[in-house]
Amino acid sequence: MPALHPLNDGDPAFVGVNAKIAPDRLKPGFVSDAVNVRFDNGAIVPRKGLKKVGWVNQTNTEITSHNTGGRHIGFKPFLNVKGIGRFSDPNGVSWLLAASAEGNAGSHKVYAMTAGNDIQVVNSNLTFDKNDVTFVQCFNVVIMFRGEDLEPLKLSRIDDGFVSITQEETDTEIEENEDREIVDDGTDQIPNANSGLFFSNRLLIPHSRDLVAASDFLNYTRYQPVLSNFRINSGSDDKLVALWKFDQTTLLCFKESSVYAVRNIVGNLSDCYLDELTRSMGLVGSKAVTTVGKDVWFLSDQRGIVSLQLHESGKLQGQDIPASDAIQPLIDRINWDYAHKAVAAYWGNRAYWALPIDGAKENNIVAVYDF
Repeated sequence: MPALHPLNDGDPAFVGVNAKIAPDRLKPGFVSDAVNVRFDNGAIVPRKGLKKVGWVNQTNTEITSHNTGGRHIGFKPFLNVKGIGRFSDPNGVSWLLAASAEGNAGSHKVYAMTAGNDIQVVNSNLTFDKNDVTFVQCFNVVIMFRGEDLEPLKLSRIDDGFVSITQEETDTEIEENEDREIVDDGTDQIPNANSGLFFSNRLLIPHSRDLVAASDFLNYTRYQPVLSNFRINSGSDDKLVALWKFDQTTLLCFKESSVYAVRNIVGNLSDCYLDELTRSMGLVGSKAVTTVGKDVWFLSDQRGIVSLQLHESGKLQGQDIPASDAIQPLIDRINWDYAHKAVAAYWGNRAYWALPIDGAKENNIVAVYDF
């Protein structure tokens, strides 16, 4: 009698999570829930933990209450972090910047960190409002946006710290600026705002609900209040949330319940035009958007995590089925009152989404889409 081959009970390999379908109806390779694991080459393996790197943490040498009376040597966190950014200085050194609202207004700090060096305090006498701080690199300087009630500041050298921005002369011999007429009060200072985007050698700043200010070419300090302001509005009354680069000449403008594209951003901006992409969904928070390959993914309180894709016709379109459809039960647990704090990032062939769920007021989980 021939030997009987044993029957394997279970899936031979694992692919991912589908929380939308009942467990008994799942396709082979899928599970209904997974926490702190990764699907790696068909196997479920534990998620690796976090590593605390010394040069991006403060050293803790405070006396402890231990009976030994010794010091507790290790790391301690920055307090009340308002924003993180990068600064590539003129010497080519890359710095990590952290804005901390520890202490009272007027004594808030910005720290600068780079591998192999001690943490440096860039400024210790700043004020940050209730909103987050956003850092934007423009040429060899970094602009720090502190909200609509506080002026933006610039950083040229770590030793000099963040200072007020003064207007610089615009080169009108450049083709992109050839139509500019320089007069004493013909340009505005850089406007107060929550964020900005450096795009095609101009600094673009969303402000005043649905306006985008575009700086002079190669000069982030000057704005024409009439000719270089374009309104992102085609009958919608929702607020502009964020700007995002799609390609070299196309700017995505995310509003609360709609998405637009400003196309043909070249030359002196006279040939730009506005293209409405959708009014069925918008962006929930300024940091809840990321580029994934050739597509742009973002979190919408109307749809979940959705994708904008470039079709063969050259037109940008939103996908009918959200990318997060398989984990819709998890999306339904998001605390949308605080979802504006959500953060998206793409790294190592994975898209990460920090989200607040189950009534949390801060992001308390990270959802991962593995490509």
